[in-house]
Amino acid sequence: MFPDRLKEIRAAQNLTQAGLAAKLGMARNTVAMYESGGREPCAAMLHKMAEVLGTTTDYLLGCTPGHDEESSPASCESTDARTAREIMTILDQLDEHGQSDVLQFARFRLSQEQGGSRT
Repeated sequence: MFPDRLKEIRAAQNLTQAGLAAKLGMARNTVAMYESGGREPCAAMLHKMAEVLGTTTDYLLGCTPGHDEESSPASCESTDARTAREIMTILDQLDEHGQSDVLQFARFRLSQEQGGSRT
């Protein structure tokens, strides 16, 4: 829903991907990735997009109807919430040893990201 809405509202305002990217302070290919669904913006960027485009985050996310659509609360769940729910579902299916392994890996990844290393 988000990629379609972003592209729709950008085009309706006669903005190119490069034009929107300039207003958002990002590269054109980042906007292209958002519109193709290959990448999702963080909450702060989503708010900035809504502000720049003169709309709401709810509209961009598909939480408010557009044209003949109905509101869909399930589609409004944040990516973080969906990811957390999926992780918890997987953890519940693992035995104690598996859960311990996942926790150890999560701590390892966190230490890598906090150290600035992303491998």
